[in-house]
Amino acid sequence: MSEENQSEGKWAPWWVYAIAIVGLNALKQKFLEDSPFVLNLAVTVALIAVIMVGITAAYRGMATKKN
Repeated sequence: MSEENQSEGKWAPWWVYAIAIVGLNALKQKFLEDSPFVLNLAVTVALIAVIMVGITAAYRGMATKKN
């Protein structure tokens, strides 16, 4: 089975998630620099969840279009 077929419908490469999370978290810190810890943590968790869902959906959509 080729590698292209194995990755179909699965997760994007780990580095795509890492770059997006690090980059958007750094941007978030500029806006929430002086906010309470709990708010910062809640926004970080929500941000990671949205990134994971968004990247995975885009990756799976691109894999479907290839077929």
